[in-house]
Amino acid sequence: ESATLVCDGRGIKVEGHETVSKLTFRRLRAKDMRALRAFSDELDRGLMTLSLLTDLPIEVIDEMDADDMNRALEEMADFLPETDSSPSTSGPGG
Repeated sequence: ESATLVCDGRGIKVEGHETVSKLTFRRLRAKDMRALRAFSDELDRGLMTLSLLTDLPIEVIDEMDADDMNRALEEMADFLPETDSSPSTSGPGG
């Protein structure tokens, strides 16, 4: 399963890499989840996840404009494992 997101039309250009005008996502793999444990900051983890799911170097992801980045992060959610929906055991009612 994959999906493609078209960037703003200008593309993402990083020296030493081809210009990227669209992102193609793949599903998260177990090895990706292991690699992401190293990132405690939510933004860093999100950007690294985006890098892993698109198979693009983090240097390319870092050059995305904020609007494209936000759209990509939203699209990426469909490729992440579903969260644990079990009820909480802490606090009232849980």
